[in-house]
Amino acid sequence: MATPGGPKIPPPPPPPRWTRLLPPLRLPLHILLWTPALIFVTDHVLSLAWVRGRSMSPTLSPHHTHPATNRDCVLTWKWRVREHNPPLRRGEVIVFRLPSNPEKGVVKRVVGVEGDLVKLRRNARVLGGLDRDWMGGSGFVGAVGGVVEVPKGHLWVEGDEGFHSRDSNDYGPIPKGLVTARVKYIVWPLGRVGRVDDTPIEARGGRRAVVMKAEERGWDGEGGVVVF
Repeated sequence: MATPGGPKIPPPPPPPRWTRLLPPLRLPLHILLWTPALIFVTDHVLSLAWVRGRSMSPTLSPHHTHPATNRDCVLTWKWRVREHNPPLRRGEVIVFRLPSNPEKGVVKRVVGVEGDLVKLRRNARVLGGLDRDWMGGSGFVGAVGGVVEVPKGHLWVEGDEGFHSRDSNDYGPIPKGLVTARVKYIVWPLGRVGRVDDTPIEARGGRRAVVMKAEERGWDGEGGVVVF
């Protein structure tokens, strides 16, 4: 190559052969770079989960007997849930680890918070051979007239389909530390996409489980406890 009235300029050298490998590697490199961020988001911010079974019907998986629509895909919110910020409240649908099997995640609705007096469901099951008016485990206190007090740092959880749910009526109130996420939205099936109803169950015509709320009785975090 030459410029008018000037010396010839040699052409630029060809690019190194290894640079030809870059285009095919761009996608794997992008995936590799974004993987830590994706892991952080799914572990600490939000993630998708499948809910199946009858216990939360009709809120979740109402068509639990149909092979094509027997489960819902939900969006769960994890950010600061372990710090309880904002505090978990009655009516919220949550994901938590079973005390007896920490590897298993369960979805239920918060019925009572610490300090609430909760009445056992009529079908509360016998626990470890004990009378159903007792909650099994170490340090338990007998329920008076089928009513128990949710201890400090615990939640009373139940399924919306009470007679087909294993919940706090079976294993007692759960420690807040077992809660891993809030269930916020249904994202599948498409016909049910929307926000999960977090209205307390009694406000929707369900059973009145909470006999007296903590704030109504001036609960100060002390008194009898029911643990498992």
